[in-house]
Amino acid sequence: MAKIQDNTANVLQELENRVTEALSTVGSKIVATAKRIVPVDTGALQRSIEDEASEGVLMIGSDKDYAAKIEIDQPYLRPALMENLDAIAKAFRE
Repeated sequence: MAKIQDNTANVLQELENRVTEALSTVGSKIVATAKRIVPVDTGALQRSIEDEASEGVLMIGSDKDYAAKIEIDQPYLRPALMENLDAIAKAFRE
């Protein structure tokens, strides 16, 4: 008699790992773009832009309290995201 083994947990874990890897890949690209286009005065905001990928979520931003104001006045995160849409699509196709 054939044994059937449930590998659902392994498959789900592998899927989560691959999604996190894809998010990390595109996160790095978006961060690089954002750092290239962000307005620079002292460079503190530019240096503080980071990404973090975990559990299917990618967060990109800065811990500087003025980062949101700069994003509103002179967007750098949204344009960085838009500039990398093809890379995002490619990462998830692969």
